[in-house]
Amino acid sequence: MLRGWAVGSVLVLIQVAWGGPGIAVSGGIQAGANTVPLLFTWSSSITVQGSGWTSGEPVAISLEGPLNSPGVPVSAIGLGSAIAGNLGTFSTPLIVPYDQAITGPKARIPRPGYYRVRATGTVSGTAIASNNINLCPATYTGAGGIDWSRERGSRDGILPGALRAYSPERSDPEWISVWDNRPAQIYGTVGGVTPTGANQVAHISFEDDPLAHYAHDVNAILQPDPQYLWTVGTANYYQNPNEDGTDRPGRIELEWESLNGGNTKTYGTGQIGLPVWATPGTGDRVYVVGRWVLDAGHPEIGDRTEIHPARLIAVMRQRPTVSAGGATSAQVDIYVSGHGGGANQYPSGMDDLLGQGGYGGGRLRDVLNASDQSVYYRPGPLGFPDATALEVLVLTLVGETLSSTPYPSAGPSAFSWGAPAPEQQPINDMDYDFDVPLPPPPDGATSVKVEVITQAQHTTAVAETVTFPKAGGSLPAVAHVHLPYNGADNGIYARTLKFSWNTASMPEYHFRVRLDRIRVNSNPGEWHLWSDAGGQWTNLSNLAPSLLQTTQNGIIAPPGAQFDLYLRGTDTIRFLVQGYRAQCIDHEFGALFGMSSYSAGIKLLTDCGPVNNDDLGGALLELPALPSSQGSYTVMADSTDRPGGGSFQVDLTVDFVSGPSASAECQGRGLLAPVISAA
Repeated sequence: MLRGWAVGSVLVLIQVAWGGPGIAVSGGIQAGANTVPLLFTWSSSITVQGSGWTSGEPVAISLEGPLNSPGVPVSAIGLGSAIAGNLGTFSTPLIVPYDQAITGPKARIPRPGYYRVRATGTVSGTAIASNNINLCPATYTGAGGIDWSRERGSRDGILPGALRAYSPERSDPEWISVWDNRPAQIYGTVGGVTPTGANQVAHISFEDDPLAHYAHDVNAILQPDPQYLWTVGTANYYQNPNEDGTDRPGRIELEWESLNGGNTKTYGTGQIGLPVWATPGTGDRVYVVGRWVLDAGHPEIGDRTEIHPARLIAVMRQRPTVSAGGATSAQVDIYVSGHGGGANQYPSGMDDLLGQGGYGGGRLRDVLNASDQSVYYRPGPLGFPDATALEVLVLTLVGETLSSTPYPSAGPSAFSWGAPAPEQQPINDMDYDFDVPLPPPPDGATSVKVEVITQAQHTTAVAETVTFPKAGGSLPAVAHVHLPYNGADNGIYARTLKFSWNTASMPEYHFRVRLDRIRVNSNPGEWHLWSDAGGQWTNLSNLAPSLLQTTQNGIIAPPGAQFDLYLRGTDTIRFLVQGYRAQCIDHEFGALFGMSSYSAGIKLLTDCGPVNNDDLGGALLELPALPSSQGSYTVMADSTDRPGGGSFQVDLTVDFVSGPSASAECQGRGLLAPVISAA
């Protein structure tokens, strides 16, 4: 028979044989403004309902997992027990354990992950709930929450007032692993509707910390697939009052420096970071493997979790493309590299220190005595003469004094395990496997063709193996990609794969978009701009070096900025230009490594003051895939602080190349208004 329970807006159904036992799970944590069904964290309550058990039977209930964490064995976590009533049913709330009041090497906090719920009775046997649960880390510090980031080693500083965010302690260390140094994997989508050019969910950041970056990060806001919600810490559901609102509740951010050779003057060269051809765009599906970290430095509400940096990214483009033979194709851009940039240069010895005998998830209080904890968390490191100079500098900048005195020895560098790791980390400690959705098979299709394009950054001898698993004898729905890196070299894998059916024809629509001119309205100077044409990213400042020396009312015509877009009728023509104006701080990137956090911070404040780069915002044109969308457009950039009145505007030309005629457009589809950020 079927039994069911309502879980918020989710109905959990399980099939129970007559006389056999069954269980269902309900509940979820309050995260931000909503209760998220079947998402839990430490010390939260899970309600387990049972039926079909023997009257009076004790039933032990446990979590089994994690189920999708690479290299982590499945184990059991006891939740508690229930006693079946006269009708063989029960409904009992059980608390997810935290540390069970144990501190030290034997502490075993439940590892975040994706779990199934199992019940075992003394008479009736075993039942497993049909719905699995996500167990996420408790990183939100409000309402008596667990300050997991501080437990793992994040620190706050002593700079006063407006300088607090610049306190060197906040980036010493900056990216602490959430649990251990094993890489996490996520399937997700770059999501979140952003109708204007400002605050795009996929962009190159205008503000990053030069103490820990060679160049600016590619940022992509991911909506994880349901079975990867455990990667999203509880603080990710809340807005930090000291930030600009660009974070999206319930999402996780993927960050990796944009490809560079060691500083912001070398974008597009070298081996550090992610090249533009593999940069994800809005709506793209992503498979990512990388360091799962706490973005330290946000003590106001607790630190959000991130993937930072990635070591593998597979970007499955939302819009179709064409193969060399002209057939409709699904494209995946794959990049694997151990060059994570400044984010790799964390104190990796901390992960060994907090390893808890290989289990992971240790806290500093589990491994350091009270005296060593005091040394670690106190402000510094900064010697007495420099501390005096810092007092004068802070007083000059903001007219306030330090809240306490920094110590010469403090933070990770006070210990032998606190040395930074190398910028390049090994990536040959595992194989990589992921699935790429195939386009729907056209009539008569019997096989899939694969086109492999090797990009300039490719250096590894590792070669992909592609298979096409079939379900029940039907045509495959996905391509499975296997990269046998385990024990191989640590070279970079950089390839694009295109998948098409043997009977596929051209995509329904073909448009050509040309960036004709960029007009400087305000904030002239050194501009770094990028464009995204439906997933085709371009560094415009490399294409048109005159952008690095813009003048008021200047006009720049980037040569060769022309892009072919192949679309289905449900797709949109999408073109974005975004970037930043460099200030003094931008020239400190790549120059502060090897210095103590305070020495680097003082140099930064002395050279530049508390000034960041200027967000130039973004100019966004989005149009329906209709022949009538062709034409000339002028789009004004939007930014967070200047909506509708940005620093630049772009002139674009959209040409309709091929597809259904305009008469067909009017017969069935109707006309849709274009989405333009500002005109």
